[in-house]
Amino acid sequence: MRRLLLVLGATCLVLRPQQLPWTLEGTVVNDDGPVGGASVRPAGPAFTPRVTTDAKGYYKVTGVVPGQYFIQASKPGVGWAKARSVTVLAGTRIDRLDFRLAREAVISGRVLEKDKTPLQGADVLVVMKTLRSGRFELRERAFTKTDDRGGYRISGLSEGAYYIQVLPQQLRVRASARSAPAVRQGGSWNGIPMTVFYPGALSFSGAEPVRLHAGERREGVDITFERTPTYCITVTIAVPSALTIYYPFSGSIGSCSGRSAERGLRVTFWLVPRRGINL
Repeated sequence: MRRLLLVLGATCLVLRPQQLPWTLEGTVVNDDGPVGGASVRPAGPAFTPRVTTDAKGYYKVTGVVPGQYFIQASKPGVGWAKARSVTVLAGTRIDRLDFRLAREAVISGRVLEKDKTPLQGADVLVVMKTLRSGRFELRERAFTKTDDRGGYRISGLSEGAYYIQVLPQQLRVRASARSAPAVRQGGSWNGIPMTVFYPGALSFSGAEPVRLHAGERREGVDITFERTPTYCITVTIAVPSALTIYYPFSGSIGSCSGRSAERGLRVTFWLVPRRGINL
């Protein structure tokens, strides 16, 4: 008897085995015992949500993508723990990754001109120097604004070396078709630099670090600066009709749009310092 074999068609599916999740567990404590409500934040090759400890200080972090992660624990008003580095593989379970919170450090001071005139409303950033992809960069740790006395106070800092950066103002940028900002010679912002580092340097190369110990209350960290001439520059940028402009240490400084990409976009910058800017 002859048999007839009919092959109607076949679909070949290649199924990859599901990647096993990894988990990290542990407790967060301080000198008084377990710390409930502390935040545990993983940072690594893939986004992993932060978790909060329970009343016994216990936490559990679960992720999918393996690799090296930095885990930080903290609680505002209580303290910080130094970040710990762990490398996890698929299916890894680490159950004793514990943290002890050190007391928060506080830094305070004033932002003043050379004649001791306080600068109100300036942005004050506490930044750390970190290494990323083989290059040093500044990473913001905390932020506040100066009061009417030029004073600032930043709490919640862990032990370490910090740089204090002041952004008295943002660079003004407008497309030429728009009206100019209200900045006139002798105005309150005229001559004020865009960036100042403690103790009064106009660039990071002259900045001095402030080294804090756990629980330290550092006062009198004053930043002084001197007004310098600023300029108005108009340029034509051969790019599409809409763009966002960036400069170091301040991120985006404005978006501009023009009517024609053929002629380029004409942009005017106000309050440019004498040494220029990198865009």
